[in-house]
Amino acid sequence: MYAEAMNNFRRSDRVRMTLEASLVNGDKVLDTQTINISDTGVLLKAPVDKSVKFSAGELMQLHIHGFISKKSGKTSVFPVLFVREDEDAIALEFL
Repeated sequence: MYAEAMNNFRRSDRVRMTLEASLVNGDKVLDTQTINISDTGVLLKAPVDKSVKFSAGELMQLHIHGFISKKSGKTSVFPVLFVREDEDAIALEFL
């Protein structure tokens, strides 16, 4: 019941999707993968290499590679807000 209640707080449903992605802010670039995506945001796999750091509230661009069509090899670019990072994941909100 607790998990069901937690789902009620979400603004939109999440879809599990693994795609190559890059977070970009100026000269800082972090290569990673998506875990899940929704209408309001995306959860990314936290990198093993922690040398590139971002902070909560930071505005940046998210490049999702192959998001439109894996066959086309295109990259979709989204403005995002860095929400949080924990040991396993990075949470971003679409702007």
